This record gives sequence, structure tokens and C-alpha cells, in this order.
Amino acid sequence: MLNNVSRAKSGFIGLFAAFAFAFLFLLFEVGRTFLAHGIEIRVEGNLSPQEREQLDALIQPYLRTSGFMLDSEAFVRDIGSLPWVGAVDVRPTGIKQVSVRVSHSLSERLSKPERILVNTLRDLAGAIDAPLSMRRDQIDVQDASGKGPDREFAFLAFEVMLEDLGLRLEEMRVSSTGHVELYLEGGKALVIGAREPLTRMKRFALIYQQALKSEWPRVARVDARYRDGVAVSWVGASLIAGSFASLPEPAEAGVR
Repeated sequence: MLNNVSRAKSGFIGLFAAFAFAFLFLLFEVGRTFLAHGIEIRVEGNLSPQEREQLDALIQPYLRTSGFMLDSEAFVRDIGSLPWVGAVDVRPTGIKQVSVRVSHSLSERLSKPERILVNTLRDLAGAIDAPLSMRRDQIDVQDASGKGPDREFAFLAFEVMLEDLGLRLEEMRVSSTGHVELYLEGGKALVIGAREPLTRMKRFALIYQQALKSEWPRVARVDARYRDGVAVSWVGASLIAGSFASLPEPAEAGVR
């Protein structure tokens, strides 16, 4: 009987050892598969086919990386090296899954003409420590600082846009912070501010054609620094043009 018990005990130990070995082998295979097959990276964002192709080529080496071994800082840094990339947001969505959201840089979101104008105004602002003023009769003047062409380009860019509306630009002022004010024929002022000059000019043009053209002789000053409209100061009185949009207060002149 003791022999039977001993044989049964030996059989149980052998069976347990077989199960333990099978479990360890399965665990090893699962771990090896996880490490060998890399991760899945899902890209989010409104990208052009060319941008997606560039990003896929950059991401390809990381697809062979295990979830435990992904260097997220290096990953973000590599994606951010693409010139059109602004912000990069990397989030794990599973054991072997990563979600990447890519947004364009500000310079890429701007149109080429606006980038040129923004860069020109920035260069002008950086070269002066007081408000720069340029009048129509100074367009051909090349000053000692060598900034004559930049001033001329900026003046002519605004002049062309205003001429399309039948308005005449007489003077342009740019502060050391990049704040732009345009003075039109008749002493009327158009405040553009320091950001999005073309966007603000287009917004002004639309509102001018829809509502201000017939009232233009009564207009003294137009502030185009608002997100959804403009503020109009009338001759002899001030009025926010609330009928055009719900207008939040703008920031200080030197900031916006």
C-alpha cells in the first residue's frame, strides 16, 4: 500500500512539474511575442498625404520597439524635428498601443504671403526702439539703417489691400512691439495690432463692404483686433459695432 501511495505522490509531482513547465513556457512565448512584435502607433491630426508619408517614415523604426522600451521623449523629439510640426501629444492607449496627435506649427498654418508680411513687421519692430512711421511720400526713401525695403514692402502690402476697397493709405506706424496702425485718407485710423495682419485686414474688408462703406464719411477709427468683428468710433461719438459680432475687449495696443 505504501508503494501505491508513493507512486501516486510521484505521479502528482510529475504532473505538477509538467503543468508548471508548460505555464512557464507559455509565459516565455507570450513575453517573447510581445517584445518581438513591437507596438502599434496610431496617428491623429489633419495631415496631407505628403506629411503623413514623412511622419510614417519617421515612425517606422519605433514600430519594432516594445511597449516597455519606448523612449517617449526621444519619440516626441524626433517627430518635432519635422519643420511643419508644432505640438506633439503622445498617449498610451493599451499595452502595445500608442496614440500620437500632431498639430501644425503656427508658421505652417499661415499662408505664404502672411508669413512674409509677419516676418517683415517682426524685423521692423526688432530694429527700432520707438514707433516707426512711414508716409506715402517716403516710399522711395532708403534710410541709413537699411530697413527702407522692408518698410516699403509692408506699406505697399497694406496699400494694395486697401486700394481694392477704394481706400487710400497715407501713413503706416509700427511700434517696437509690432503693433500696426494705418492712417487713411481723411485722417481715419485702422488699428491692425501685432498679430494676424492679413486675417484682420480680410475681416475689415468684409465688414467694410457689408456695412461701413455707405457710412464711411462718419467713421473716425476702426479697431480690427477683435476675433469676430471690429469696433468703430464714429465722428463725434463712439460706438462698438456690436451688430457685426459679439466683441470681447481687445488686449492693450502693444500686445495684440
